[in-house]
Amino acid sequence: MKFNELYSELLEYVTGGSRSPKKYDKSEEAENAKKSALQATYSSGMKIAVSTHAGSQAKVRRSDLEPNDWRTYLKRATKALKGKPEGDYLIYSKQLEQGVVMAFYPNNKLLRLITVLPKGKGFAKAGTEKVMVESVEVELEVIEVK
Repeated sequence: MKFNELYSELLEYVTGGSRSPKKYDKSEEAENAKKSALQATYSSGMKIAVSTHAGSQAKVRRSDLEPNDWRTYLKRATKALKGKPEGDYLIYSKQLEQGVVMAFYPNNKLLRLITVLPKGKGFAKAGTEKVMVESVEVELEVIEVK
């Protein structure tokens, strides 16, 4: 199985099958990211970096959220990650019904947002830590915040 097919199947499993129906090329994704309410910022002394993909997905999947909604979400996410080791995390907000996959680098005081999942709770259950992708083991911890 090719990586793209495997990634698509994994994403469908994690998101419960609700994905953006349109695929965007790099220029469209960059344009969406510029217009997104989810932007790079600082929260609790932590630099928040938003990948172009995450910014674009936030625009496409959650255009209903305002910049203040994302700031509140990121403040709660940084609080939830306090004391956690470096790694990849899925932070889920019950209030916003929103999950975001992010890479946490506490020594560098950096939180890098990788992708924004579709609205809803169609993701792997809490406690899911490992996923096999193309013979690469990925550690992913699911954390729920209010």
